Amino acid sequence: MSVEQDNFLENKADVLYVIMGTNPFPNIISAVTRLKNDGRIICICTDETAEYPYERFRKLIVTKNITNKVEKIVIRDKSYMGSIKDALVKKLDETLKEGNNINLLELNYNGGTKVMSSAAYDVVKNYDYKKRDTDVNLTYIDPEREFIYCEYKRKNKQDFNHFSKKLSELNGCCDLSVMDIVCTYLDADMIRFDKIKYKSKMNELSNKLGDLVANMKNDDEYNKVIIFIKSLYCLSKKYNKASEEFKNELNGLFRNCSEMKDYIDINSLGFDSSKDMFNYFKKTEWLEEYILNILVELKGEAIIDDALSNITKKYDDSNKDEFEVDLVAYRKYKIFAISVTSESDTEVAKKKLYEIKQRAKYLAGDESGICFINLCWNVKQIEDEYKNIWDDFTTKNTLILGAQDFHNLKAKLKEWIMGGVRSGMQC
Repeated sequence: MSVEQDNFLENKADVLYVIMGTNPFPNIISAVTRLKNDGRIICICTDETAEYPYERFRKLIVTKNITNKVEKIVIRDKSYMGSIKDALVKKLDETLKEGNNINLLELNYNGGTKVMSSAAYDVVKNYDYKKRDTDVNLTYIDPEREFIYCEYKRKNKQDFNHFSKKLSELNGCCDLSVMDIVCTYLDADMIRFDKIKYKSKMNELSNKLGDLVANMKNDDEYNKVIIFIKSLYCLSKKYNKASEEFKNELNGLFRNCSEMKDYIDINSLGFDSSKDMFNYFKKTEWLEEYILNILVELKGEAIIDDALSNITKKYDDSNKDEFEVDLVAYRKYKIFAISVTSESDTEVAKKKLYEIKQRAKYLAGDESGICFINLCWNVKQIEDEYKNIWDDFTTKNTLILGAQDFHNLKAKLKEWIMGGVRSGMQC
């Protein structure tokens, strides 16, 4: 590591400029890692972003005690570069006026439109600093590849130099959680907090059902397991609500499955109510909990910083759910959205791909890692369909796993999260 790169980790900005776009995650990373204690953040906004996400971003920064000096400059004409530059030059003049003790000024030029980003970059890089005893950094964060790229100019120097660093090497002033990030993207009033889970309710049962898939050794065993899982779902469709008949028939299904022999008495499963039991098998809650159990283990091993399931957003004008992301994990400074389905039909599973990617985008931007876990025996066709839909796939950001991956599912998820997938799909 060069002296300059080493200094970059230690020297934080007195003033940090960020561009407020629809994806605030890079701005969050900048604020957490690049701002001096009690430094000043200036958000470059348009009319569209001056309220949200700016207010949500500001609330997070103040709540996390990063700084209470957060302000905005609103660019009215975002399409005309000349007016953008004029407004930014005026703001820089005010920021750097004589008497302000600013040792380091930094611009993170992620976010906003290309015109806005280009204008801000050009103004800050080419500003006349001759009378200003100030260091200057220009940074761009790529959460997908997990790098920060920096151009820097030091006092009394004419030229900019550059380097890059892994985001994981940056020193943050505070810890972040999944909900810290999600609540900067989404209005908290629209999130169903009552549905969020940080640990499974039926730990033993979900592990038992998941292990049915993990312990398969051949096609015959796979077919038996899929028939059993489909029977659980069909039973819910048959009765459509909790009832004694449903419980009795469910009891029979468990009794006839040798691997579930420890659960002959359905009342011993530990559900709070018959309704909870019915809903558990109506959807894929058992599979979500099986994956959540793995994520909780990875959190305990310090592989990830946070994990939860069931982030659900309501429609604006009702209690109906607009979308749900099954599971989310967070590792410094990366969000991973995981979707699961007990679907074993390849053609049906393929139809879920667009929905999965869109939900991950709504959750935390395009850079979110995306994982799709299903019960198809062979996921090759699903991988091909993904590549057919999105021809801009990038390394290490997408993972698709099927039934044959369950025997070492934890290892594959860990490897993907750590950025070193060698098997399964890595787009």
